[in-house]
Amino acid sequence: MHTNENNRVPERRAAMMARLQQIHDHAAGEETVEGAMIVTLEGYISGIPEFFTNDCHEAFRFRDKEQAESFVAEFGDALLNPQVLDHP
Repeated sequence: MHTNENNRVPERRAAMMARLQQIHDHAAGEETVEGAMIVTLEGYISGIPEFFTNDCHEAFRFRDKEQAESFVAEFGDALLNPQVLDHP
């Protein structure tokens, strides 16, 4: 990775956390039978307190694959090999 790219990682991580919080707040009180999660080479995206986890049950649950794919499209440059999976 180029040095300028390394300097952007904390900035992009903060933007991702803010976006996850927006998604969570917007979905408050909503139920979904679907669900999707994102896994990368660093682990499952979980949000708070740690951005990544190795436990799929602690993964951030997106409303559906479309919402998760939108997140990947927005932040794919800051994620290592992101994959969208069905939430267990």
